[in-house]
Amino acid sequence: MRPFRKLVMAAISLSAALLITVPAYASVSRISIEVEDVINTGEELREPEITLDSSDCEIAEVKWSKNVEKWKPASKVTATLTLTTSDTFKDKYLSDAVQVQGGDFVRASKADDNTLTVRITYVPRAQLGETEEAGWSSRNPNVAVWKKVPFATAYQLRLYRDGTLLTIITSGSSSIDLSDYMTEEGHYYYQVRAMGETSAERYYLLSGEYVESEDTLLDDLGDTSGSWKNYQEGQKYVRSDGTTPVSQWEKIEGNWYYFDGNGYKTVGWQQIDGSWYYLGTDGKMETGWKEIGGSWYYLLEDGKMYTGWKEEDPGIWYYLNSDGSMAVNTVIDGIYPINSSGQWIE
Repeated sequence: MRPFRKLVMAAISLSAALLITVPAYASVSRISIEVEDVINTGEELREPEITLDSSDCEIAEVKWSKNVEKWKPASKVTATLTLTTSDTFKDKYLSDAVQVQGGDFVRASKADDNTLTVRITYVPRAQLGETEEAGWSSRNPNVAVWKKVPFATAYQLRLYRDGTLLTIITSGSSSIDLSDYMTEEGHYYYQVRAMGETSAERYYLLSGEYVESEDTLLDDLGDTSGSWKNYQEGQKYVRSDGTTPVSQWEKIEGNWYYFDGNGYKTVGWQQIDGSWYYLGTDGKMETGWKEIGGSWYYLLEDGKMYTGWKEEDPGIWYYLNSDGSMAVNTVIDGIYPINSSGQWIE
């Protein structure tokens, strides 16, 4: 064999050997990510476990968009995953190539042949706790009050009278005025639970258990059988016997109203028998603290406007001026400084 032919044959043999011994690196075609479905309880949330359903690559690092201490149920957070492989990653991955269970795929970008960054979103879930201290307001026995539940965005209340369900109310507040439903004498109680405000939130905020309040007895509602009549000058109340209250107080369905000399319901500030009262836009006599015209006033249980010093809590004093308005940013009697919140500063 000629030397040149031998050289060509040797080169062919070497090339064949290289083709056999050099490994061929495959590309990772599909990525399947699973985010653990965590149902949190209590006030602290925890991170879900994130795993890959693949032997072609692994998770090298997970970074969240905010610390877990700042997470809130039903509020989206973002995780950035760094994936590595001994094979190679493709230049581009779309949503059909990256499946995320328990979260949503955002995008993927290749750092190098063996490193891929994947961004996903996750929405924490939580089982809401029970409402505590379900009871009635000391200032208004028709107002249901309870302690707020962490993460709850709404509350559902079921009101009963003598064991009969009267109404179901959903509210974003931890108190509800039930005066419109407590119009007959009897024993009233309610059941309340924490929940999500919208149907979308309720997947991530699992409703708490109903908690039952204590009973309250309504046995002095006044007149409940009459009706209101509208006139151009205002409203009158007509009792069941056809008479109307004139120049007097009248208790109607548990609320006090005052009627002038023509029998019309009065509203706003009214001076009656030497004392000042405030009747709301609906004519109901107000009690307790009330902000009116930018100033705060305190109205006693019988509706009379209060003046002078008032101890709201032990050691917490306020001063009501002679016109009933709460004093702010001033000094009383030259020696008692009052701050912008109306409190006496010792």
